[in-house]
Amino acid sequence: MFNIFRLKGTEWLSLAAIAVFLTGSLIVFQNFGTETKSILGKPFFEKTIAPKGTLKNPLSVVVFKDKIIATSSSDAQVKIFSNKGKEMASAQLENDSYPTSLALHKDGTLFVATKNAIYKGSVFLNLKNMEKVKIKGDYQPLAVAVHKDTLLVFDGLSQKLRILNKVKNKLDDFTEKKLSLSYVNGIISEGDSVYVADSNGRRVVRLDSNGKYKVSLKNFSLPRGIAIDSFKRLHVVDTFANTIKVFDQKGKFLFNYGEEGNGSGHVYLPNGIAIDSKQGKVYVADKGNNRIQVWSW
Repeated sequence: MFNIFRLKGTEWLSLAAIAVFLTGSLIVFQNFGTETKSILGKPFFEKTIAPKGTLKNPLSVVVFKDKIIATSSSDAQVKIFSNKGKEMASAQLENDSYPTSLALHKDGTLFVATKNAIYKGSVFLNLKNMEKVKIKGDYQPLAVAVHKDTLLVFDGLSQKLRILNKVKNKLDDFTEKKLSLSYVNGIISEGDSVYVADSNGRRVVRLDSNGKYKVSLKNFSLPRGIAIDSFKRLHVVDTFANTIKVFDQKGKFLFNYGEEGNGSGHVYLPNGIAIDSKQGKVYVADKGNNRIQVWSW
């Protein structure tokens, strides 16, 4: 049976089990009874979020339901946008705090890493209740991630990945002593694994859920933001290459998207990344262009 599929005004031509996207991406459909499965190709550029002048050097972005949350790092703010790009709310942090990383708990609690403290607040309350997380000792949080209902923190002072001991309000070492990391800018916890963008090491490291080293992906210019989509593909923002690289579960390179520039589908010194798998959207903090770029599949 021959079918023509139409998605968002674009035609898909199908011969039994194969459909070709007219702009060049390939999607394969396999029919098993009444079930249809698809293997998605490259994301396509959709739009830009954040009106001109709204964000200043955005380093991190996360998504919660229909809200996009990003740092406006140079003016020490965190801002909430609707999925249509309208600014809905903002939180002003201490002057010169320079927020670098966001982490979101499933209950709507947002954690914000700044150069000398971690803040938390509720997205449901539009971040009006922002307060510092109580952590003993000196530390410089460069990146944060929610992990097993606590926080993973890369500490710029010790250059170690650490985990928050909520009972003692202190940071404990998370990784083995022999593992060397340098200026980590991205952390994600996914299933039984933790992925770390070892930026100055020019690699992405995969750990098990207890911090034991498993494997590395190498040969990046400067990996920063990392995210995993619903197809278990790893998206890595390679900052100096001005692109996002995508790998399968075995570490095989699949494709990249985004290129250097300031136009549609372009990025300049991109940093953070977030994926909304339910909506099939990718959000990239386009630091050099002071905006959030959105791709879809």
